[in-house]
Amino acid sequence: MISEKGIFEELYWKFKEKVKKNFGVVKYDYITEFIKTLQDNELDAHILITGQNGLGKSHLMLQLMKLLNPNSINTEHLLFAYHDTRHFINRIKNLESDVLGIDELKKFFHYKQSMATEQVVLNNYIEYARANRVAFIGCAKDWAQVNNNYREGKVQMVIWLVDRFKKPIELFEEKVQSYAMVFLGNPVIDSGDRFQFQFLRYSKTHEELRVRAEELWGQTFYGYFFIKPTQEFLTKEEIEFYKAEKKKGIDKMMEKSIAKLEEKEMREQKEKEREERRKMMEEYKRNPAKLEELLGWKKKKEDEPARV
Repeated sequence: MISEKGIFEELYWKFKEKVKKNFGVVKYDYITEFIKTLQDNELDAHILITGQNGLGKSHLMLQLMKLLNPNSINTEHLLFAYHDTRHFINRIKNLESDVLGIDELKKFFHYKQSMATEQVVLNNYIEYARANRVAFIGCAKDWAQVNNNYREGKVQMVIWLVDRFKKPIELFEEKVQSYAMVFLGNPVIDSGDRFQFQFLRYSKTHEELRVRAEELWGQTFYGYFFIKPTQEFLTKEEIEFYKAEKKKGIDKMMEKSIAKLEEKEMREQKEKEREERRKMMEEYKRNPAKLEELLGWKKKKEDEPARV
């Protein structure tokens, strides 16, 4: 009989007890302490923030990054949509006992690219990051778009943003901008539905989502998380920096999309021209007189004097 708890069991038990004592509400320091414990023990420290666009996923990522490292809101600690795998690897190589924010997680871990060479290389470097105690905080609109190898094999915590208030409200004597649900992957399950999200996937209302999540209390759902306005964590300069880099990423992605559309249009035009030539040749084979007329042979023959 094992009387002493292991690292994971102790970590999850402590997290659950703290939330329980706080009436089912997760605090910021519960999350950062959870991440630091994973880092200290050289375990996978990957946090996924998911939810609809506009709820504040990226801002929450920045808040947690700032709490883990006050000097992390810069290009050395962030990856945007315009970055590629080489940028990702360079960030990992240069960081130690630190945090890396990924604004568009699906750019690097999309489910359609799980077997791509870049994904295999990246997965190998992630192991390097674990030894270097690097924590990853990434954003994705839909958790299902993140490939299974990363989502079920690396991610330890999912923060699911549920909704945002029009204006910050007063709650527990603090300003609150939005709220989320916090899930921890079941450490006993190595693969499959570690977060039991399939049980939640077909919820049709916010109320139904909350009710279903609460049925998973202590299994994968650990409590509600109330998110404060970003201005309480970041300076005006840091927020402007993020906005500028985000816009840069969007602009570059739009340029790539336009280039792909133009390339597609060119391919389609060339294919159309080839098809028209093919049809023309088929027509000339059926009616050689048309080809003679096109080449001027018919007129030439008519103009030639008759031989006596």
